[in-house]
Amino acid sequence: MNITDELIQCIKEGKPITFAKFGDGEYMCASGVQGKNCDGTPYDANLAQGLKTGIKLINTMGGYCGLWDELHIKHFWEDIVGGEVNWAHYHSVIVDRHDWQKKIELYKTIQESKLNKIFVRNDLLQKIDLLLGAKGVEIGRRMWYRESYERVKKEIKEKMEEGINIVMTSGGMGTKVLIGELMLEREGIYIDIGSGLDLIGTKRDSRGYMKYEEMEGYFKEILPKTWEDEKYNELYKEAQQELGIHL
Repeated sequence: MNITDELIQCIKEGKPITFAKFGDGEYMCASGVQGKNCDGTPYDANLAQGLKTGIKLINTMGGYCGLWDELHIKHFWEDIVGGEVNWAHYHSVIVDRHDWQKKIELYKTIQESKLNKIFVRNDLLQKIDLLLGAKGVEIGRRMWYRESYERVKKEIKEKMEEGINIVMTSGGMGTKVLIGELMLEREGIYIDIGSGLDLIGTKRDSRGYMKYEEMEGYFKEILPKTWEDEKYNELYKEAQQELGIHL
């Protein structure tokens, strides 16, 4: 089920909603595979347990879980939660050639929302703060879940305001744990963007399907006037080396 329309409506009305993506990396970590994901984040037992707890919390509290569309992965997570999962389309917030107009409408709705907005991301995605009008919470590029999880969670809570906040994340596997714990503490709009804005924010095609110029054309009506400022040129060079490929 694609929930883009529901996300748009909840943001406009200030109603709680959660969307967190559980992809192949989350599955491999939680199922005990050794190694690391495409961003270079190692799989370990602590993160694996956190992911299992995270999907249970998100699902129990009515949040949506983005499904990596392979049957054995679906069955794995359903076994973890002990029943049905509130599945949603994995690409509900990822701008691609399918229904891209609706996804741009989602980001325009976020941009124009008067709700307090927080974006959890690494330094390479700092431009997205500007695009969405969000307060940035910076995390490390790979090891933040091990090294600074409590600091990140504390900073998010300090940046929250009264009422409903929009908390968005682009921080890999650890953000699923984070979203579950934040939901447990207070209602809000929690959106796991993941790598969905990598290309527009860094000019790095981390999803392997589109050139920057095409993505820029999709976003052109909502890009800030300073979007192509030369001060970001070094960031683009770093992103080419540092961002993984999410195929």
